[in-house]
Amino acid sequence: VKTATVPLFASRLADQVGETAPEQLEQYYQQHTEAFRYPDRVAVEYLKVDVAKVKESVEVSRVAAHRYYEAHQAEFTVSTQPATDEAATQPTQPVTRQLSFEEAYPQIVERLKASDARERAIQAISAARDQAMSHWAAMPSDPNTGLKTHPEKVADYAQLAEQMGKRKHVSIQYGQSGLLSRQEAGNYPGLGEAYAIGQNGLVPFADYAFNVVPLVEPPSVEDRRTTEQVLVQDQESPILYAGSVENPDALYVFRVTQVAPSRLPESLQEVREQVQREWKLAQAYDRVQELAGQLVEKARQTKLTELFEAEGGPSEAILAATPVTEPVVATFARRMLSPWEGRLGPPMIEGVEMPTDAFADRAFEVLWPQPTTQPDGQFTTTTIADDDDRTVYVVQLLEKMPVTDQEFQQFKPFLARIALSAAQFEFYRNWFDPENLHKRTGYRPADVD
Repeated sequence: VKTATVPLFASRLADQVGETAPEQLEQYYQQHTEAFRYPDRVAVEYLKVDVAKVKESVEVSRVAAHRYYEAHQAEFTVSTQPATDEAATQPTQPVTRQLSFEEAYPQIVERLKASDARERAIQAISAARDQAMSHWAAMPSDPNTGLKTHPEKVADYAQLAEQMGKRKHVSIQYGQSGLLSRQEAGNYPGLGEAYAIGQNGLVPFADYAFNVVPLVEPPSVEDRRTTEQVLVQDQESPILYAGSVENPDALYVFRVTQVAPSRLPESLQEVREQVQREWKLAQAYDRVQELAGQLVEKARQTKLTELFEAEGGPSEAILAATPVTEPVVATFARRMLSPWEGRLGPPMIEGVEMPTDAFADRAFEVLWPQPTTQPDGQFTTTTIADDDDRTVYVVQLLEKMPVTDQEFQQFKPFLARIALSAAQFEFYRNWFDPENLHKRTGYRPADVD
């Protein structure tokens, strides 16, 4: 289908809602207490080595640079396009030549400084982690979970950053957070982008931070992969990388210092500001739904695209609720084929912020059975509401584009190849999965009885 869409956001009108009376706010809180439940939260402290800062202190001698040049000359070349004769009928081919040491010198210095900085950063953060883990090393492990027993004393991260930084001649920064939800942990500056290298792939900081006892059940000692990805409070994490592993921006080690399981607020006073904000959004959402109804009535008489261009078009209130200056015209199918996965997935729809599969389902359910213009001359227009984000989309049907059997037959061989490739990929992934390999071979880790 081809549609014209105008999104109306309650958040754009919330500031226009006046303050509520205390008794109204209390009533709203009592009716929606569960909505204000605190999620699971953790607080962390961490050590950080900024690789760029380490790089600033790295010096490269010409001797080391020349030695590197001799060993990697083939990597330092440049291609040039020779001048051509106007009478020539064939294009000339680029010519590759070897860079001299002096020409390659800036590149060599940059490579060596980056490599040295990475190694120094890894050595510094590894030494700090090893020192911190020494408090845990002598502690016995729980025979059922494989997790270490909590020591009486753990390392002081602030002191460790200073002491190990001086010893390694690298700046190690100390930081700590307040209580963070999983979403807040993922958005935490710097650390939120970092990840550890696990046996089954990369583990983001937020996943590691919340994979901590008591937020998760202690694992079984038989599952080494699970055991190695569960933290005990105050236990150091593996090294986390921000950026690529080969060329990281920063390296981290963190530990969870406080765990706050999900709970309800004790009273309205504890979450008054949040309740006030949500109450205003609820009132604004009611207003947005009214405005959407008004816009639909106008759009049934005049095309949305023309309505926004005409004098006396959408009201000031409607314009205040939408970020667009003209309707967003988009063409989309109910589902989109993913060549990589060989399956149907949500379509891409410009101007839609809600889950596009839900939007497309609603659009096709309501609009597809209808003509673009009704028998009475009205243009087919509807609303699609996103209650979670408090947004209402006014959607007008511009064109229906059914797929013919001839078109399907034309694409059928291509679709068959994609489906076959996806099935083969799934087979290979399952075949080489470590757990399936262990089952086929009867392998058991040496430390499992």
